[in-house]
Amino acid sequence: MKKSITLSIIICCFVSMASLSYAEQCVDAVRALVPWTSNWTGNANEFPDIGRGHGLTVNNNPSGCTENDPCVLVYHPNYGSGIDSTNGHVVVLYNDSSPYSIQDSNGICGGYREECTRANINLDNVSIIHPCIASVLTSGISKNDYVSKESWNFYKINASSSYSQVKVEMTNLSNDVDLYVRKGSKPSINSYDCRPYSGGTTSETCTEDNSGSNLWHIGVQGFKSGNYTIKATLSGVNNSGDNIITLSSGVSKSGSVSKKAWKYYKISASSAHSQVKVEMTNLSNDVDLYVRKGSKPSTNSYDCRPYSGGTTSETCTEDNSGSNLWYIGVQGFKAGSYSIKAILNSTNTNNNSNASPGDICSSNSVYDCVMTCVNASIASNWTGDNYCDNGAYAYEGVYYNLRCPAFNNDGGDCN
Repeated sequence: MKKSITLSIIICCFVSMASLSYAEQCVDAVRALVPWTSNWTGNANEFPDIGRGHGLTVNNNPSGCTENDPCVLVYHPNYGSGIDSTNGHVVVLYNDSSPYSIQDSNGICGGYREECTRANINLDNVSIIHPCIASVLTSGISKNDYVSKESWNFYKINASSSYSQVKVEMTNLSNDVDLYVRKGSKPSINSYDCRPYSGGTTSETCTEDNSGSNLWHIGVQGFKSGNYTIKATLSGVNNSGDNIITLSSGVSKSGSVSKKAWKYYKISASSAHSQVKVEMTNLSNDVDLYVRKGSKPSTNSYDCRPYSGGTTSETCTEDNSGSNLWYIGVQGFKAGSYSIKAILNSTNTNNNSNASPGDICSSNSVYDCVMTCVNASIASNWTGDNYCDNGAYAYEGVYYNLRCPAFNNDGGDCN
């Protein structure tokens, strides 16, 4: 059974309402802090009815109010304790238990975000407007929706570190509605990671790279009232941490990578190795090779990037001094398969081009089958020990390949 990928979608039913009387300072602050109230007009005491008109839950229970999804708390005009007896007061509520963390523009917290415990907030004399409730979709499945003029609909999708890309598509627009995408927080008119701004009924798409585990927020704002279809798709595979594949010197591995995704490899070179050579061959499409010493490469940080293009093989040859961990990255400019191989060459390899496997390369050292200078005693002890030493086993950071006639195919272990 395939694992399902869930997309949390915030569904709100926004209905048109006539403009109300006026907005005071505290109302302006809330509209700036909470995007889904950005088009609300009127005084604080009118906010509960506006919220109900937008299909939101309004009660006096703070349960569910969080840092990521704050509520709007309205003090009724008869609250007392200095609250305006005509218009009431409105604040943003960031938690669901005392002491309450709120922010306002004047009055109770003096315009600052702080732990506010004035009168411990008498919940019997307030209204709490809750944000839209999230429902669940499967990644890649479209959702039809509607947004009113100047209102917002919000969605979110949780992308784990396994995924390298989040693609959001808004299609089938009946009017001019606008797409916003932001990592970690809800987008607003001024804060976003992607805003296509196509205008009219043109479809809009955001494609964002994902690294690590992130909550991606999607906002649709009605420049005009309209219908649309929204879809978010998680794709690509990130290979990080323990998933980095270890290569053995001279041993080729087959691999594949999705478009814009990465696959990582590593190989350990000891001080006996003067060179690391990485070859990427048998490309089925345009995938790109990156090599870096000590850290994983990226599009901006690397020691070697051949940049051949198309299905041309790519090679990196790097000098090695001391003991180093070399990282190899393959990134899909397009999705494709390939073969990858890393070869560790010893200090003496370049000085004796006529050398062959089994020849002496230094004191008590011989060349193995991929011309790595290895400890002769270890090579002798490992020959015929019932393990095929084909580059998969190492001693003191040096991998041994005894799979060739010079070592009788590892004493017959590799037959």
